[in-house]
Amino acid sequence: MIIPADIHTHCQPEVPGEAIVNCFPETFVPQLEGWYSVGIHPWYITSSTVSLAEKKRCLEELLYHPQVLAMGEAGLDKLADASLPLQREVFEYQARLAEETDKPLVIHLVKAVDELLKLKQKIRPVKPWIIHGFRGKAVLAEEYLRHGFHLSFGERYQEEALRIVPSDRL
Repeated sequence: MIIPADIHTHCQPEVPGEAIVNCFPETFVPQLEGWYSVGIHPWYITSSTVSLAEKKRCLEELLYHPQVLAMGEAGLDKLADASLPLQREVFEYQARLAEETDKPLVIHLVKAVDELLKLKQKIRPVKPWIIHGFRGKAVLAEEYLRHGFHLSFGERYQEEALRIVPSDRL
């Protein structure tokens, strides 16, 4: 088995299994030997022709698929079209489902740190919550680490922030 080096991408890797590919529940089509995360992204809660109820039904089934390693991309994004209360409801639903299915949660977060911290305190997850594509400064990375988050870094990141993250939290 190849251990995925990239925990979150939207593109199929050249070598199956070298990345965890993020998929929407309603469009999940696994490739042989691929690894996946599935979730309801805050940008697409309301902008799809598929109802939220149907997305949730698909998601509940897919989390038991043997190639699905993580829940997500779930999140909170104050720049998204969906209202923040609706985003919180969908995020909490996914976070609790991740716990029930023993999956880590991959998180999309834009301008909603306080809301995320409140939800983490309310839910008290056991499985890792991973903020993906972290671009913030070291001070913010330290705050996330203090609250028990894991961080993933994309193409653009602050070197100082990357340096302070222990390897077991990357």
